[in-house]
Amino acid sequence: MRIWYQLQHPNILPFFGFSFFPTGSTHGNHATESVLSLVSPWMKNGTILEYIKAHHIEDRITLLSEVTQGLAYLHEQDVVHGDLKSSNILVNDDGHAVLVDFGLTRLLLDPTAVSVSFDSATNIRGTARYMAPELFLSDCDNPKPDKASDIWAFACVVLEVIGETIPYANCKSDPQVIYCIISQRLPYQSMVNGTRNHRTIPTDPDYSGHNKVRFESPGLWEICLQSWSLDPTARPSAFKISRILQSLANAKDNP
Repeated sequence: MRIWYQLQHPNILPFFGFSFFPTGSTHGNHATESVLSLVSPWMKNGTILEYIKAHHIEDRITLLSEVTQGLAYLHEQDVVHGDLKSSNILVNDDGHAVLVDFGLTRLLLDPTAVSVSFDSATNIRGTARYMAPELFLSDCDNPKPDKASDIWAFACVVLEVIGETIPYANCKSDPQVIYCIISQRLPYQSMVNGTRNHRTIPTDPDYSGHNKVRFESPGLWEICLQSWSLDPTARPSAFKISRILQSLANAKDNP
């Protein structure tokens, strides 16, 4: 909570404080249990996908640019989001994207940061479809999300927002998703009926694979491919992606 409170950026959901609400359990005339609730502004537009669908938004690159601006700010503060996904991106009353849910956020320089189990089979916590391979393949006993894994997750968000398909779309369960990830398949590649659905990186960068999901710009798909590099050190920074997306957004506004 302290980290969230200190973050001040137009594309980060503000944190006002916290409150305790009684659960209804009482002993005599006194409430015996309460729930800690974090207080932040109400986002009536909902998530980025809900907003796009409800308002038929065509200019999605601008929203994604705002996501990267918020992410770049976090990384400049040496803060990792750790669970970046479309449901953790809301849209404020002015139509701007804001990042939320820093439950997995940690300061990079904090040696006391602790990881929490994802499930009984792994040592990490997060949303499987958005998780980078190194979080599963690391030799470390407790691999933690970092800036590079945030970048991988952002590219998965792009796949949802622009391609309108979830990462590893043909996988129906987390174990299937995790199998694809540790097999080093990219989020637009998955399995069908237990066998690999052979999809190669498209030669036409306007498309995201065999299903011909149209992207708004070849440059946007190239960002995804770079962000899904199996070498975390080869992925672009949030700042670099932000600059590219701002240029793409400006080009759309000024053809």
